[in-house]
Amino acid sequence: METQKELELLLVRAAQCVQRGFVGGTSGNVSLRLGDRIFISPTGERLDELTAEGMTVLNAADGAVLSGPAPSKEWRMHWEIYQTRPEVRAVFHLHPLDCIAASILLWPERELPLYAPAHGIKLGRVRLVGLYRAGSEALAQSTAAEFARQDVNAVLLHRHGCIVAAPTVNAAYGKTEYLIEACRLHTLLRGAGAMSPDAFQQYRAQPLTGPAPAAEKEE
Repeated sequence: METQKELELLLVRAAQCVQRGFVGGTSGNVSLRLGDRIFISPTGERLDELTAEGMTVLNAADGAVLSGPAPSKEWRMHWEIYQTRPEVRAVFHLHPLDCIAASILLWPERELPLYAPAHGIKLGRVRLVGLYRAGSEALAQSTAAEFARQDVNAVLLHRHGCIVAAPTVNAAYGKTEYLIEACRLHTLLRGAGAMSPDAFQQYRAQPLTGPAPAAEKEE
């Protein structure tokens, strides 16, 4: 019963990704790891037309297809992330225009500047990998290598989109929302006013109680 509920939630969130313009056509793919199985969207299927019965089931140990149609061509990227991060149970790969635009503006830099404390708290570091053919081993391995950093929960794919990983479906969906906001800010600000790691630490160190600090003197 719990498996069915989690899978149904994945399908709801996948459909919402299409409705909100995070992906279009038959692009994008989502997955959910449940025990020793990975449920992943099949190749050539729209994310707003998925059904629980139509999902592809992979063996979490080796990525072999256990049942269902052919998996998304990006199955290897999902599988590599699950191998790298045991706590991850949901992975979303989408093509938001804000993420694609930010990846183009950012390249050849490899880390997205963050401008709002909420983005740093919710996302951690956002890394960027190069332009690799969709579905290739090179893309899967380079992306998984970034997720090997425990403070990375989202990766931009150059001229391609993004991939987000989290312990739950709702967390993955929420991080996707924060990532799109962060990318939109970068397309507007292009590095101006980005917060440094020290600034994030100072923000998080502020007490929740007590008087406000004295106002800074204006120049």
